[in-house]
Amino acid sequence: MALIEGCRDLSNVERETLEHAVKDGYFQSPRSATLGTLADELGVSKPAVSKNLRRGQRKMIERVVEALELLD
Repeated sequence: MALIEGCRDLSNVERETLEHAVKDGYFQSPRSATLGTLADELGVSKPAVSKNLRRGQRKMIERVVEALELLD
């Protein structure tokens, strides 16, 4: 449930940014998307994409850590 709550904590912009980043390969190695390509696709600046990715990732990672603690 902690992970589901983490998804609910995301704003629409954070969710959309994360979805595009995953779909476009931003998290792959090597990356097939950059902050610039995501910014162009989403119609926002590179700093805005970076900020939205960091906020979304922080929210999700915090929930993952909470879920891991429940496993102990």
